[in-house]
Amino acid sequence: KATVSVLNCKQRKQHTRDIANMRQVALLALLAPVGALDFNFAHSAPTLEARPSGTKQVDLPATGAGELIRLIQKDGDKQLIVARSYDNNVWEGLNPEPAVLSCTGSASGGCKFTWDGAKFDYVLWKVVLTSPTGTDMKRAGTAKLMMQGGFGGKYSQLTTYDGNSVTSRAKYINDQMSSKLLMTEYTRARNNQRAHWDGLDVWEPCEVGSRWHEYAFEKVDTDKELEVEKKNGNLRMTLAGEILTEVADGTVEEGTYKVCRVGEHADSGSRVTLGQDGACKVTVAIDNPPVSITGGNGVTVLTVTGSQGAVTDLGYVQKTVILTRIDSSVTCPGTSAEGKLFFMDFGGKMYRYDRRVKLYKGTEDSPSVDTTKTVLPGYFTAKNFEGYCPAPVMNFMNEEGCVRVDLDPSDPQEACERRVRCGHRGEVANDPLLGDMFAIRSKQPDGVSLDKNGVVDELDAPANMMYSKQHVFHNIAVYEDTQQLRYRVAWALYQIIPISDDIGHEEELGLFNAYADIFVDNAFGNYRDILKEVAYAAPMGAYLSFLDNSCFASGGNPPDQNFAREIMQLFSVGLTHLE
Repeated sequence: KATVSVLNCKQRKQHTRDIANMRQVALLALLAPVGALDFNFAHSAPTLEARPSGTKQVDLPATGAGELIRLIQKDGDKQLIVARSYDNNVWEGLNPEPAVLSCTGSASGGCKFTWDGAKFDYVLWKVVLTSPTGTDMKRAGTAKLMMQGGFGGKYSQLTTYDGNSVTSRAKYINDQMSSKLLMTEYTRARNNQRAHWDGLDVWEPCEVGSRWHEYAFEKVDTDKELEVEKKNGNLRMTLAGEILTEVADGTVEEGTYKVCRVGEHADSGSRVTLGQDGACKVTVAIDNPPVSITGGNGVTVLTVTGSQGAVTDLGYVQKTVILTRIDSSVTCPGTSAEGKLFFMDFGGKMYRYDRRVKLYKGTEDSPSVDTTKTVLPGYFTAKNFEGYCPAPVMNFMNEEGCVRVDLDPSDPQEACERRVRCGHRGEVANDPLLGDMFAIRSKQPDGVSLDKNGVVDELDAPANMMYSKQHVFHNIAVYEDTQQLRYRVAWALYQIIPISDDIGHEEELGLFNAYADIFVDNAFGNYRDILKEVAYAAPMGAYLSFLDNSCFASGGNPPDQNFAREIMQLFSVGLTHLE
């Protein structure tokens, strides 16, 4: 249950079978220490015990080797496991409502529980496990290895390794150590956010990677004016002065409306709410119609035949495709502009262009040398980001990969120009085929659609963004089977050197990803490197109050020694050894 809750909608849909198998693996591993397990364990029929007329002490049966017996409390249709015994161990009560037990000795026999016959029925349920042999023994050992070395593994991995073989266990560990997927990489690759602001580079309509959908309205149309009038026997819809689509006569009355709310994907439940009074007090709702439009009348249409290009259906996003091939013979009618409608006729099917942000690769070993202002080096003048420089400075982590570039002296963007270009760990390009799963920030600037719960509802798999950090970690740790050992070690290291949402910026997913990547990247490295990176990490500077710290001679105040104390007390030496 916990595994399912942390996966996003896309992964829930595609990997239900794997998740079910992971539960089976986890069960085997948890029972492995008992010494009696098999894939084909037998359940006894649940035995409904005779209810006493009042409160009495009832004897509980003993368990034998390879047996598990549960005491289940029944209250109508509700059932709750309140006690258990296994492998001749003494009976134990189970939270949240443990049975009241009275036992003598350390074996399962001789235990009683207090039964109030006026309140509940009780059921005894026995599971008998048999010793594994051959392939089952191999699977059982592998399941135990994957639970101890990761978060459970997948059913398909049980035959990849042999948990009972030293050589195979070593291979599992080496395979885990040789693979690395950073949280920053995972998030950026899956960020394909709409370009709500000017000054951002986007996947242009005639470019491989551009995104298109069959439905006419999208969430960015909210609050725009819509004109509906009869044309050629249909109703033509004109959005903010641009022709959007045509629908059947009778879909809605002619007139001027305000777009109040948009449900995308053009399937059942995807409705567009229109305000009839210039506001949204008196409304009418219609299905989000498909794009039905022809060229001319100022409409911009990219025409591609089936032989001139290719599109890939996103699958988990209804009626949405990515342009994956376009021949040079295709005439491009222009580039995108914020707020301007752009359409594509692909093999006779009409799509509306969905303007999405393009992220560039700028890693430590491969820094970007692109001269556009949204990448490097320019002064970032986009609305809501004015004054921020996207160019990472040289530091001890990226200095070996930095490159020198020649700048254009006539470039007016001088505030952020740097002749030396450096990268940042995990800053990979985004991949439109992976969809838009994570927002750049959970508290978005004006223009980004938020639902009443504060969820960024433009994401392909909407999720409460306050839990985005957990989503990223668990999606990798649970689903990416080659990362489990690395992420289990990283999690342990983070428990030693944590930060907190108390530092603020809890909406900055990238900030927290970068900090967590210190432990992911150095999981199999050395502890001194971790402490050095933590000492230079801005989140730790804010958390342990040494951000902008200075000596007495410089600032006139004693320096903040909080972080220095924590280095010795909690992060490394410890009080016992220190004293």
